[in-house]
Amino acid sequence: MKNQRLAAQITGWSLILMTLLSGYALGYAYQTVYQAEPILSPGQLIRQHLGTYELMIGALGLIVLLDLIVSFGFYYFFQKDNQAIALVATGLRMVYSIVFALAIYRLAQNLKLPGDGWIMENFRLFQFTWSLGLIIFGVHLILIGILMKIHKKIPNVFWYLMLLAGFSYSLIHTLKIALPQIQEVTQSMETLLAAPMALGEILFAVWLVIKGGRVKATP
Repeated sequence: MKNQRLAAQITGWSLILMTLLSGYALGYAYQTVYQAEPILSPGQLIRQHLGTYELMIGALGLIVLLDLIVSFGFYYFFQKDNQAIALVATGLRMVYSIVFALAIYRLAQNLKLPGDGWIMENFRLFQFTWSLGLIIFGVHLILIGILMKIHKKIPNVFWYLMLLAGFSYSLIHTLKIALPQIQEVTQSMETLLAAPMALGEILFAVWLVIKGGRVKATP
């Protein structure tokens, strides 16, 4: 039980730190340096915000490392509930982390300022590769939601949200790749489901820090 409690705390705090880093890297920095229809050229945007761009790459790299920690943390926390599902969920998150790292590599290539055409292509490849990863990530969250239900001490609303987040990630990013012509519909779905997609992991992270692995944990 002590090991499960430690795994819960490490995993919970890692998820919370990932949320903060994502808020900066993807919520602020990426929106600053990437514009689909920029007033300035892509190269000029990066030069103008070079420090922000470099910090964004660093933050995304830390997210990958934390994702790997979370992968193992989930396994140690849930292995007694269902080892097979926990192992598959861990493997899927590790695969997602590798795909995300490959996506980040495309952004890192822009630090060489290869020319506006290549810069935009790297942004496109980042988005495409990340979407592929998020399909896998969604399946991972679905399995985590199942494990949360099996665990029994986790409030029902948390695993409902996790399942919804998992299905949402996989569906939205499958549509982005398979049916780019319905981009407006997909964007509307993503906006509508943004809150439950975000809440699925962050609420569980808080629960893990406060109650995860405690002997007398209650729903």
